[in-house]
Amino acid sequence: MKKIKIALWVILLGIIGFVFYQNREFFMAKHNLILDIPFMAHRETSDLTNAVIIAAFFLAGLLISYLFCLYKKFKANKTIKKLTVSNETLKTEICTLRNELTAFTKQYATSQQADMPDDTAVKEDSIEQEKL
Repeated sequence: MKKIKIALWVILLGIIGFVFYQNREFFMAKHNLILDIPFMAHRETSDLTNAVIIAAFFLAGLLISYLFCLYKKFKANKTIKKLTVSNETLKTEICTLRNELTAFTKQYATSQQADMPDDTAVKEDSIEQEKL
């Protein structure tokens, strides 16, 4: 699978290079960008090739998408930490409840044995239960 991914990336980069090579007059043409906002001074870049302009806007898009993903990642990490703490508190509560349950069952079993004075009463009760 790794070799297939590498092959696909090579093919994709080859196609992009081929398109760039076929249209090099367009990509090498020089233009300047003008920023004319009413409350700012007139700004103008020096002559830049179209390839540089396209690459700059592509990298700006990558940076913006990275920042949005970074925000989501921090939010997800915060949620994970919150849920982990909640999970740990619930686990400790479950352990304490289990310990209480075992303590109550042991206490109940010992109180049942203390109520019966001898073994003969238990045997008589079991014989009566079988008859019914």
